[in-house]
Amino acid sequence: MRGPLFLRVLIARIRAWFRRDVVAGEIKEELEFHLAARVTEYERAGLQRDEARRRARTRIGNIAVHADRGYDIRGGGVMETIVQDIRQGMRLLRRQPGFAAIAILTIALAIGASTAVFSVIDAALLRPLPYPQPEQLMKVDLQVRTPDRKIDGATPSIEDVRRWAAAGGSAVTHVAISRADVPDRVIETGTPERVAVSNVTEDYLPMHGVRALHGRTFTAADLAPGAPKVIVLGFGFWRSRLAADPSVVGRSVRFDGQPVTIVGVLSPFKTSVAIWRPLESPADESELRNRGWDVIARLRPDVSAAEANDRLTAVTRAARPEDAATTVQLSSMLDEVSADYTITVTIIASAVGVVLLIACVNVGGLLLARGATRRQELAVRASMGAGRWRLARQLLTESLVLAVIGGAAGMLIASLSINVIAANIPIQLQDDAPATVNGAVLAASAALTMLTGLMFGGWPALRLSRVRVSPTIAREGRDSVTPLSRRGGQILIAAEIALAVVLLAGAGLMLRSFARILDVDLGFDPSKFLAMETSILDQDPAAQAAFYPALIDAVKQQPGVTDAGAIDLMPLGEMLMVSFADVVGGKKGLDIFPHQVTPGVFKALGIRLRQGRFIEPADMTAKERVAVVSETG
Repeated sequence: MRGPLFLRVLIARIRAWFRRDVVAGEIKEELEFHLAARVTEYERAGLQRDEARRRARTRIGNIAVHADRGYDIRGGGVMETIVQDIRQGMRLLRRQPGFAAIAILTIALAIGASTAVFSVIDAALLRPLPYPQPEQLMKVDLQVRTPDRKIDGATPSIEDVRRWAAAGGSAVTHVAISRADVPDRVIETGTPERVAVSNVTEDYLPMHGVRALHGRTFTAADLAPGAPKVIVLGFGFWRSRLAADPSVVGRSVRFDGQPVTIVGVLSPFKTSVAIWRPLESPADESELRNRGWDVIARLRPDVSAAEANDRLTAVTRAARPEDAATTVQLSSMLDEVSADYTITVTIIASAVGVVLLIACVNVGGLLLARGATRRQELAVRASMGAGRWRLARQLLTESLVLAVIGGAAGMLIASLSINVIAANIPIQLQDDAPATVNGAVLAASAALTMLTGLMFGGWPALRLSRVRVSPTIAREGRDSVTPLSRRGGQILIAAEIALAVVLLAGAGLMLRSFARILDVDLGFDPSKFLAMETSILDQDPAAQAAFYPALIDAVKQQPGVTDAGAIDLMPLGEMLMVSFADVVGGKKGLDIFPHQVTPGVFKALGIRLRQGRFIEPADMTAKERVAVVSETG
């Protein structure tokens, strides 16, 4: 490929600049060839050699002048002029260190903030899935219709996944299920420790391009009911906890109090999961759906999501008569991951954009003010033959020099502050996709730096290059501030005030929204209680039944503790289970999010009772099941 025209021209000009003697020699040699050809033509016409050379030189002109013009056309002269302008800009900055420091600091802070925020946006929206071809990964849900209810977003079963893998090959290459264990599980490889665990089907790891470094990954036999308990270690856990020992494959360890066998170690995989284990298949088909796990498919490159919907829906409906009204719904994993942060990112990016515009206006005002003191210099240049475009190019090059220095300092600021900014932006980044100043961010920052230089330097360059030579030189020694510079300064001041008002108004609205969020009544005071996670290693039912009452009694004996209780998931946390309830005399098929609690939880949280009673110790062993419902449920 020859590449874009502008790139070819740029490369040719740079080569001409570095190879001045060679290029000039080629041009001179070509001109002398044409001169010799013209001399030969005149000699054939009957002229003497001296007269023929004289006429040929008159016809062609001065070879040295033509060689210089040819060198300029080749681009070498342009590059030399640009280098001269850059050197002139550097000299002016050294002569005015105060102006240079203020302008560079202003640009650096704006570019640094923009680069750091773009790094977060890049991690949250542009590369949230660090896997091969992430655009092909799709989340799979079902829309299930039954005689008494319609369920949107139902979870496909393992049998559904197997049918799609077998018969849906024309639409997808892989289909897999994953479910994270919450809370984390305990593994004993010496000292017991809590680790992140993910349960997956056999296609999950190959779908994400992950292979076993030692041993193997899962097979369909590992998911069968009654199959031996096996696990696969994540690369990070294997290296940090087991000293990267390849002989761990085949070793038996205790996992959640039960013996399991390590069958493999994964190659490096960007994830925080330490232990992988096969997802156990429930024996009852009626209990397979709506279990709260994630089903992911990888599309074939030539198949769209809509086509895959139709093909997988046809497979599902053909397998079971009761699925005649069931529809498969595929949605992009990239959209799923980034959808929650789109509004937040838009607000933050808009605020940073306004800050960048304010910085451009500030530096533009500084350039215009400094340019008012350079009118004599510009007038002298114009009187010596420099056109308006030549003066504007000189001024714009000086602005770009300023932007490049400020941009480089801004990138340094961004790299040093990115972790602080990422921690204070309300965006939850993936552990496997942290915010970093990578190549894409550097390229975007470099482009933004050049754009910034054009923004704050373009208008002053156009205004200041409009020089009237005679009046300006005649005014030498008088007040150099002209009505032109005053008008320009007024426009810049008005623009800066308008941008600042927009930024302050937006910040005020966000603070007001934040204050309203803080005023929301949670039903309890989160500042007055502490929480901890516990796991029972002893699998004996009697030991498990006695564990929490003993633990709660021990906690109540601690100084300053008034009440204590246990709950499976903390309030306002993630809901992992959905159940359906029929209310007597009311709505049927109501979606509910149940919690399992022990007596004392409500009092410990300070939750008020509207009617009835709380759960009591006798309810824990009673045959009749009881529940406490929320007022708004």
